[in-house]
Amino acid sequence: MDYAIYPFKRGKKYQLYVQYRETNGRRRTLSTGISYPLRATKKVRDAAMKKAERLGIERMLEDKAQKKERRRINEKFSNFLKDKYFVHVQNNMAENSVPIYVNAMNRFMSICGNKNVNSYQRSDIQDYKLHRLNVDGVKKTTINIELRSIKAGFNWGQNNEYIQKHPFRGQGYMFEVDDRREELSKDQIQRLLKHTQGTMIGLVIRFGYNTGARIGMISKMTWRMVNFEERYIHFPAEIMKGKKAFTMPLNNQAFNIVQVWHALAKKSKKENPHWYDGISFKDTYVVQKEKSSGCYTVSGIQTMFNRAKEEIGIPNKIKFHSLRHSFATHLLENGADIYSVSKLMAHSSVQVTASFYDHTDALNYRDVANMIG
Repeated sequence: MDYAIYPFKRGKKYQLYVQYRETNGRRRTLSTGISYPLRATKKVRDAAMKKAERLGIERMLEDKAQKKERRRINEKFSNFLKDKYFVHVQNNMAENSVPIYVNAMNRFMSICGNKNVNSYQRSDIQDYKLHRLNVDGVKKTTINIELRSIKAGFNWGQNNEYIQKHPFRGQGYMFEVDDRREELSKDQIQRLLKHTQGTMIGLVIRFGYNTGARIGMISKMTWRMVNFEERYIHFPAEIMKGKKAFTMPLNNQAFNIVQVWHALAKKSKKENPHWYDGISFKDTYVVQKEKSSGCYTVSGIQTMFNRAKEEIGIPNKIKFHSLRHSFATHLLENGADIYSVSKLMAHSSVQVTASFYDHTDALNYRDVANMIG
């Protein structure tokens, strides 16, 4: 540590100061509070210098900490996002979740301004809501999703002591909307399964309905993740929305679909070996394209699903993700307990599941997966 203790004559005594250089090269001088008379003995001077050195180091460290705290408190929101929060998002969120959080925070800053990170008020949230609703013409449900993402950023900042003042604390900040998840009725499920029987999207729909898997999980599944003996698929953290690895048990129907995909993949490799040059079979995709060893993209699966549902008159509000909600809802309607359903859905907590679905208890969660049929 680059510092020195210096005596300065002040009236009839010497005051001892500590001097050090700041990171910008400027010299800073701080009083240690220690002094000795002009004609002090060497013993007195040495004792004073020793005490001043100890107190000087304390003052210097305290001064640096205060400066750092002032910089933190006065930090611009854009710097907080760029240097801290977005780094966290990139390293800890699933790939398809990153743009959701990044775009929400950038949009909030664009509408409410690049203020001091601790200067945002509750009125900023209201301004954001009204701007998105009345100027941008965005649906209330979509705005609520954005607000959850923005709140998550402020929560993270406060939990990690980058932010002191949290504008989302102590108020109901979201629009009142019907937040019930859209699911397919059992009749719609049967119609959809019958209409798509014998097609690749039909297999994907059956798998999604029988597992509750998110579309991104289905798209990225490889054979390395599949355990045929124990009948489960282990999804690594980088594939999962919450960046936490998940082991998904396969019920009878889902396991049969995986076996069909496995047979199709083996046949494809035998008939088109050049597709697999330099690729281990275990690293190929479970849901594989018919004319290559590549995977179906999320948008590709969504397009095929939308086409199939439109052909039999299922409403436009039903999305592929609705299969996941149908999985949870139909399990609960059949008597499954919410804790087990929460595990199967890979939710972060039972409270998350309970906020979307309201039903009660029953069996152990591996057996629960078989209730879907």
